[in-house]
Amino acid sequence: HSLNQALHIAEGYNQDDTRKIGNPPDRFLVIAAAMWADLALFSVFGYGFRAAYYGRVALLFYWPRTRAVFSSAISALKDLLNIMVFWLSTVVFFAWLMMVILHDISEGIEVDPDFGSFSAAFMSLFAIATGSNFPDAMDPLVQQHRWMVVVFYPFTFLTVLLFTQLMLAVVYGAYQQGAKVRMKE
Repeated sequence: HSLNQALHIAEGYNQDDTRKIGNPPDRFLVIAAAMWADLALFSVFGYGFRAAYYGRVALLFYWPRTRAVFSSAISALKDLLNIMVFWLSTVVFFAWLMMVILHDISEGIEVDPDFGSFSAAFMSLFAIATGSNFPDAMDPLVQQHRWMVVVFYPFTFLTVLLFTQLMLAVVYGAYQQGAKVRMKE
């Protein structure tokens, strides 16, 4: 009885009924056969290219659950890209703002190397926006000029707190919408 259930699952049938799920079993068998052939060729000839790595990825996408997760991610991509455009625009705007401010106050004062040029300021603010270098990149500049927190705090609020949470909400909403569609089927 359990062998029969295992064969039904391997063939793409649901355990409880005979409803077909997923891809036809011939795709699974072709991928598995290619992986076995790859193993045989590798053990006999020891060549460098291995098809098994790609076969494992193909088998991963054979599962309906994996395909469902990726279809939810693809459906969220448009909204996620819109938020990322605003996120990157915020980083570019604040990098430009830092350059304007530092150019105005840098007469005879050594400028922090993290904000010495537009590209350096962009990279530093990008790191702060991701949360990876949050206090370390801005500490030397804030210690020199305490009022720079007026620039850094709104930037941190927008990028770390607002846009990151919006990205998470968009991904969650797309996944939830995909789950509702799958439940109706």
